[in-house]
Amino acid sequence: MTVPSRISIVTPGVADLGRATSSCEALGQRRRPEPPRQPARGELRGATCAIGCDCDDDVLAVLAAAEAAGAVVSEPAERSPFFDGLDGCFLDPDAHAREVAHDPDLHGPPR
Repeated sequence: MTVPSRISIVTPGVADLGRATSSCEALGQRRRPEPPRQPARGELRGATCAIGCDCDDDVLAVLAAAEAAGAVVSEPAERSPFFDGLDGCFLDPDAHAREVAHDPDLHGPPR
């Protein structure tokens, strides 16, 4: 599989999710109707760039390709608590986290 060369989502790590949500809403940014939740897996520091995939199968394929290329899968793919798609992470050779996600609201079926 050729890994998509697009960064679709940048997720900033925040210390206080409620404060961050209020700040974004004050700037006019929209959020989903359900209340925000703290991530159940891992601890995000700094920011994570995400490779946006067109379907759940692509998330699995990208994580497998990254691992085959020497990356460490730090969070295996599982259903995201934030959207109805798969989400996982790998660490590149410099230990930067790379998220791999399929958010059907952002990416539709393959073209």
